[in-house]
Amino acid sequence: QLPIGNGTGYASHPFLTSAIHIPATAVRWALAKTDPELDRLLKPIASHLGGIVVATVGCLVFFRLLLHLGMSFLSASLLTIVLAFATSLPIYGRSPWTETLQATSFVGFYSALLRVWRDPRRKTGLFFGLWAGMLVNSKYVFVLVLPGALLFLGYEAWRSRTTRAFVRAGLWSMLTGVPFVGLILWYNWARTGASTGTGYPQAAALVDTVFRENLLFGLWSQFFSLGKNIFFYNPPLVLAVVALPYLSRRHASYLWAIVLTAGPVICLQGKFLYWSGDWCWGPRYLLFLVPPLLALASLQLKERRRFKRRILIAGWSMMFVIGVWVQLAGASQYWDHFIRVSKEVQAQWLGNPNRSGAYVADRHGQCDPCFEDYYARTYIPAFQP
Repeated sequence: QLPIGNGTGYASHPFLTSAIHIPATAVRWALAKTDPELDRLLKPIASHLGGIVVATVGCLVFFRLLLHLGMSFLSASLLTIVLAFATSLPIYGRSPWTETLQATSFVGFYSALLRVWRDPRRKTGLFFGLWAGMLVNSKYVFVLVLPGALLFLGYEAWRSRTTRAFVRAGLWSMLTGVPFVGLILWYNWARTGASTGTGYPQAAALVDTVFRENLLFGLWSQFFSLGKNIFFYNPPLVLAVVALPYLSRRHASYLWAIVLTAGPVICLQGKFLYWSGDWCWGPRYLLFLVPPLLALASLQLKERRRFKRRILIAGWSMMFVIGVWVQLAGASQYWDHFIRVSKEVQAQWLGNPNRSGAYVADRHGQCDPCFEDYYARTYIPAFQP
């Protein structure tokens, strides 16, 4: 929270991340108005409802994206079940955190980007602007997707010699996208007293303080470390790696759309000292990547050779079973409790870490989420849930 003026606290997150909780909060207040004891039960239910609803909407958007990519109704339905139960999306759907909002907004944005590329006209342009505005209002860092999206569309317009149609679609997208810019400016002013005040330090101060990690180290850790490996927590994404040769041959544009839009965000998070985003289940900063990567992986199921299709179906079935098992492990415990226990065991087994080099001051024997306190849950197999 941000202490403003007389000490009143305001959320440091963008507007949309708070707005998704308004309906459930209103219901909670209405039901518990005459019975404060009832609020003890309603508060946790209400705090989780927004994330669940947004995750459900994300599954529906994912389903529509699969249909747009040429999947059959049955295949799209089964693959949506994979997303809903075999990835970490349902775990964050049970949380008041807003990672499901970011995942839903990004898959909507990516879907709208492909649609306006394939069919640049008023309708697709309006939806592109809408999803772009929602994505940036889910987390300001996603403003980094916009230059890559414009580069992708600009190149495709030049290649197909339809620049005029793309320009018209871009103008329509501004009609729905610009109001979200106004919303950001108003919300910043309401919280901080300045339309440009985001509640975070200035860019230069952030670079000097928290964006100091070695980029390759941060990226490697998010994708390949034993504790924050995106594939461990989302097993079906292994099939996205398997599908890369097929996608590069048949659907290179889809891959470039992901690289140009998500790439800058991933690199910035790789520079973040606290790239683990800890006190969480898996690499929560990468959750937004899960739906589009899963959608691209599914395209290999359109492989024409019967023998290869059988292998792929068997692979998807196996990854679904493993993925559900992983999410059951995440849903069967409150991961904060697991972290607390493992931190105590870490201190007993490996000793108290030397925090003299930590970027955050030692607070009562811990530095959250500094490397000194979290290396065990990131790199040592014995500490993995």
